[in-house]
Amino acid sequence: MPVWPKSIYSLGVNLQTAGMARRLRRKADPAAQPRRSTSFTRSLGAMTFWQQAGIEPGMNYEAFRTRVAPCGSASSRPRSTG
Repeated sequence: MPVWPKSIYSLGVNLQTAGMARRLRRKADPAAQPRRSTSFTRSLGAMTFWQQAGIEPGMNYEAFRTRVAPCGSASSRPRSTG
C-alpha cells in the first residue's frame, strides 16, 4: 500500500470538516422534530442499556425528556458519599 503525503490526508480531513460544518449550520425544520425523535428513540429503545434507563422504542419527545436528564443537570451527576 503506498504511503500518501500528509498534505493529501489533511486535505481530506479539511473537506470532511467543511461538510460537517455546512450540515450543522442548516436551519432545522421544527415540524420534523417529532419524526426525528421517534426514529431516534426507536433505535435507542432497541438497546438494553437504554431500556434499563427507561427508553421505549418509538416514544415521543416529551416522554423522552421526562425520563432522561440532560448531561449537565444535578440529577445526572454522581452523588458524593463523603
